[in-house]
Amino acid sequence: MTFINYLIKHLKNNKEILILIGIALLVWLVYFKINFAGLTAPDAQNYASIARNIVRGNGLLADDVLPGEITVLKTDVFRGCRNAPLHPLIMAISFFLFGVSDRSAIISSAFFYFLSVPLVFLLGNRL
Repeated sequence: MTFINYLIKHLKNNKEILILIGIALLVWLVYFKINFAGLTAPDAQNYASIARNIVRGNGLLADDVLPGEITVLKTDVFRGCRNAPLHPLIMAISFFLFGVSDRSAIISSAFFYFLSVPLVFLLGNRL
């Protein structure tokens, strides 16, 4: 049985997962309403700049450079292999669908947050 079939089977049979997803949605909405003031974390800004460059057709390049990279690398600091590409690619899809903004960037982060809830539950259930 593949993992996807296992996940679908347990989503149908376990009401606990649906309750956890509902609680996660409530927590995320409260956190988003109270605490979200834009992309203030440096990593979030970096991923957003990579996603913005993907949407523009410039590739997996960041618009910013960390001071340590300038010191160590000295040349080619705007290289594309600096970060893992999965999150910027998902964020680029969100930018393409909803436009380039802080709110569309948070949608991609929420996607990963909600995806982790059933995965952590099933992992804990198996352990």
